[in-house]
Amino acid sequence: MGEYSGTHIVIIAVVLALIVAALWPTEAGGGRLLRGWGLPDADREQRLIARNYLRNRRVLYLVFSLAPLPLFGSSGWLVVMLAGLLLAELVAAFTPVRGGTRVATLRRRTWRDLVPRWVMATYLTFAGLAVLGSVLVLLATPWAAESAANQPFSQLDDSTPVLSLVIVGVATLAAGGLVLLATARPSVGDAAADSALRVRSARVMIALATVVLADQASRQLRMVGDYNSPQLAGHPGKPEWLALAGAVFGGATSWFLLLAAALAWILIANPMRRPGIVVAATR
Repeated sequence: MGEYSGTHIVIIAVVLALIVAALWPTEAGGGRLLRGWGLPDADREQRLIARNYLRNRRVLYLVFSLAPLPLFGSSGWLVVMLAGLLLAELVAAFTPVRGGTRVATLRRRTWRDLVPRWVMATYLTFAGLAVLGSVLVLLATPWAAESAANQPFSQLDDSTPVLSLVIVGVATLAAGGLVLLATARPSVGDAAADSALRVRSARVMIALATVVLADQASRQLRMVGDYNSPQLAGHPGKPEWLALAGAVFGGATSWFLLLAAALAWILIANPMRRPGIVVAATR
């Protein structure tokens, strides 16, 4: 059970229950959500749709992101939490809406109706950096492990970058798949509320995936910098490209990526309060 005892698990369960109670969405909260995503004058039906949307996701967020933590301990908690949020959003997206009437739109949606180009560019940039960092570590790890048998690097093998590549692939496919799903599935219930929530789901999913990718990029590029540490200086057989990679990606680069990811989350997952968001998604 990781680093947690039965008492810790009970405490975590109680805390989760209190969080669910404190964050339980209301009709007014649904109205505020729609107002932020471009529907300022939502009627009661629309507010109830948004309330149910929030209720389903908040419960799933807590279950999938926080409940698994006792099984993993303190190591890797960020990856576990972010993966749980991604899974919760996917489950919520595939959960059918009961009692709604399907509504046809005037034209076929595309991903650009839900996610701006700059958002996709940011998302793909972090994905590329994560893949680049993983590949560099994968190539350099054999030399580092052989050159530093008594150093912490000797405990590393190619599982770390390979695992990072797997995480990057899963996060990329999950986020991209949800955006495509959001463009393809029919509208249910009120068209304006459905479009606002559809945009919100796509943006939140891309934002979550961006943070996951940034975390992996930061970890792997920080390792590239560590491979250029003084402990390994002077060991023969060092790849010529490693010094250049360490100079480019070492130092504060990994922390800069995390700060950039936090800024990306703020800009992507939160609306800029432009009424045109819903208009663009429904016409």
